[in-house]
Amino acid sequence: MRVVSGSCRGTGAILYLCIGFVPDWVKVYNFGDATTVVPITIWNKYFRTDATLEGFSNDFDNADALADHTQAEGIQPYIGGHLMDTTNQPSVTYGNASVDFVTWDYVDYRYKSGTGPHSRWDAEGETIDMWYTDTAGSYTGHFNDDVVGTYIGPGSTVCIAGNWYIITVLAAGAGSAANAVQLNIAPIAPGGKVLPSAAVSKITGMYGSCGYPVARNGLAPPGFKLEGALGVVNTSGEMFMFEAGQYDN
Repeated sequence: MRVVSGSCRGTGAILYLCIGFVPDWVKVYNFGDATTVVPITIWNKYFRTDATLEGFSNDFDNADALADHTQAEGIQPYIGGHLMDTTNQPSVTYGNASVDFVTWDYVDYRYKSGTGPHSRWDAEGETIDMWYTDTAGSYTGHFNDDVVGTYIGPGSTVCIAGNWYIITVLAAGAGSAANAVQLNIAPIAPGGKVLPSAAVSKITGMYGSCGYPVARNGLAPPGFKLEGALGVVNTSGEMFMFEAGQYDN
């Protein structure tokens, strides 16, 4: 079985998630839901009745409130092949609601402008390469420089001393002041001792995915499609995570 997972910022419109293969099943959870009910949509290739051909949605506020998705209402497998131009991909601006095709975002955004291995960066003055713990009890500390905030923010993951953590609080234009950054847990060394300082080797984007670049002038890879009617999980400006996989047979 092949399984992948990731996160994405919702657009409220038809959205193609180009994960690199056509999945047999998909689960989408809106964990950024403004009403805090955590909607979920589930699709499986074995849903073969018309009413649930493209899955069903529910939320954890009322487990009896099901919504079935027939044609053009839910999740569809996507075999790929759209040419990436400004018609098919109206925007590649990070997190923009006009992005129609998203893909994996592997960029390390901790570099200062004009440096690093990528054409996108998010450090204000110097490359971010150090973490300093300020208040271990609240999981807060700071970096050696501020972030611009275009790409790095709440939801970004950061590799500190070889281990991965999630940034839960970080405002644009901040990062170097004491307690400016909150993580999901305080960085620790083997044995559980909190690290007073440690090297930072990577910081990812806050959305986990990015628009498929038009500049590549290539064809969109396969994946799955969220129809425009699927606003329960694909809500503009709200975050969702997905799981997708293929069965062994």
